[in-house]
Amino acid sequence: MNNIQTVDGWINPKDRLPENHDTVLAVKQLKGGGRSICLAYCIPEYVHIDPITKEKFVGPYWVCGGNNNIIWWRPLPEMPQEVPGNET
Repeated sequence: MNNIQTVDGWINPKDRLPENHDTVLAVKQLKGGGRSICLAYCIPEYVHIDPITKEKFVGPYWVCGGNNNIIWWRPLPEMPQEVPGNET
């Protein structure tokens, strides 16, 4: 990851994709110009043939609630460690 440029820990998917279908935090670009953060995972070698145009798409496919226009992603943080005697 030495040559990967990040912005405050966010990674551009053009530079690198998550590994092993890991769930990540992702920023998606919305059609109206806004942005939204979601949990997502990426299928790096997705193959899809459009049933109407018969065009073949091969490449990364993001699963993130309908819109998969992902512009940044970052790994999820580690789960908090439980402190003995501090049960809720």
